Amino acid sequence: LSLVGSEMCIRDRNSTYRIGIKNESTGKLTYVEGTGVMTHTFKISDKGKYAPYVENKGSQTIHVTGHVEYQ
Repeated sequence: LSLVGSEMCIRDRNSTYRIGIKNESTGKLTYVEGTGVMTHTFKISDKGKYAPYVENKGSQTIHVTGHVEYQ
């Protein structure tokens, strides 16, 4: 069983943020930056332990949902 993807969604129209994944084994950070409603799927090809990454660039609270896919 291996992790093949992670999807996150933010629905706050007035916030600027970064969402992504971090390979905790290598420290490599993969992210997208956006404002407003955004969904992005991150494909994972490198082995390692991953964690979700969210950075709120604004002053408002943001709400994040997501899921992971294993194969």
